[in-house]
Amino acid sequence: MNSTLKLLGSLFVIFLFFLAACASTKLTGVYKDRNYAGGYLKSVMIVGVSDNPKKRRLFEDTFAEQFKKTGIEAFSGVVVIPEGKKLNKETLKGAAENLGAETVLVTHLVGIEEKEIYVPPSYDYMSSRHDRLGTYYYSVHQYTQTPGYYIDHKYVRLESNLYETKTEKLIWSASSETLDPKSVNALIESLCKKVMKSLKTNNLIK
Repeated sequence: MNSTLKLLGSLFVIFLFFLAACASTKLTGVYKDRNYAGGYLKSVMIVGVSDNPKKRRLFEDTFAEQFKKTGIEAFSGVVVIPEGKKLNKETLKGAAENLGAETVLVTHLVGIEEKEIYVPPSYDYMSSRHDRLGTYYYSVHQYTQTPGYYIDHKYVRLESNLYETKTEKLIWSASSETLDPKSVNALIESLCKKVMKSLKTNNLIK
């Protein structure tokens, strides 16, 4: 029994270490317009709202590449909306129309939250009879404890919205949460997988 508890405790610590070592994204909320009847997407312009041009380009190019793999014509917004140009409804719609993109995918940062998670102490002891001083002392002497500790986690929250260029209506939207991204690349790749999977589930891409 004690060996089993000890093993489970060790596996839990290993799991937490693995969890902290990689970026993991989950979609916390997804919306799709039930009245949308446009079928599968044919073309899309991707826009990453960021003050960092390198991060923006990396985001847009990564998503564009994944869309192209599904047979959808995809464009990086930075091609027609250069750095420093104000992003608003007119800018986005005009750029999408110039590219011939029927839809626009816009992603922006909602916030970053840091949390401390407490891992409680684990115990290991040898059960023994306590009817004699010697056996009681031996049992207590063998009692050991691994102290509890805290793990810091960072949660990056983003929102991705897909609009129809012509009508400007929201077709699909997703709120996401990424745990402990170790790099911008890791965050983008993790988010991209979840977004593409959701779009496929909602019959927007093949």
